Amino acid sequence: IPPVYCWIIGHSYVKWAALRATERTYKRQLGLSEQEVRIRWRGIPGLQWKQILPEVLQLRGMGPGPKILVIHAGGNDLGTMKNVDLINNIKQDIAKCCARINGLIVVWSEVVARSFWRGARNHKAIEKCRIKLNVSVSKFVKSIGGISIRHRELEKDNKSLLRNDGVHLNPIGLDILNMDFYTGIEKALAVLGRKSS
Repeated sequence: IPPVYCWIIGHSYVKWAALRATERTYKRQLGLSEQEVRIRWRGIPGLQWKQILPEVLQLRGMGPGPKILVIHAGGNDLGTMKNVDLINNIKQDIAKCCARINGLIVVWSEVVARSFWRGARNHKAIEKCRIKLNVSVSKFVKSIGGISIRHRELEKDNKSLLRNDGVHLNPIGLDILNMDFYTGIEKALAVLGRKSS
């Protein structure tokens, strides 16, 4: 049986997580067997949600389409528009990805808390929006047969896992993120009836 393709797509967290993975023993495959799954990374610094669907469609035209799509995005959009509009855009685009790619399993990677939100006037308000967005999108993704990754170790007071800019994850934070990606992909492989090792 040929391996399934898995894409991990998102903003700079994905870029840095891929670089971190190359330095670790688990590498960019996150310790998963290449006979079962082939992982491709696409991390774009500053990426906003509206770029996700075009990126997915462009990547699909460049090779085998994915069976698993891990999305880590949305954090850069918080505070730039009404939260209800952002949530609706995310749900609509995820539904479009599933409609365009047959048998796709979406793995939604929840937006991680930051100690600094660029352009935000009210940190507490953004934090409330982040939690509401995560709950709403996670519920939706599960309702369409997808998987949601909650980054429990990156929740609440995560300053020790962030770089000095209060936005990006430090190496330990990236290791946690990668292990969460691993868990999400493993669950998706189980849904597809594949082993992870």
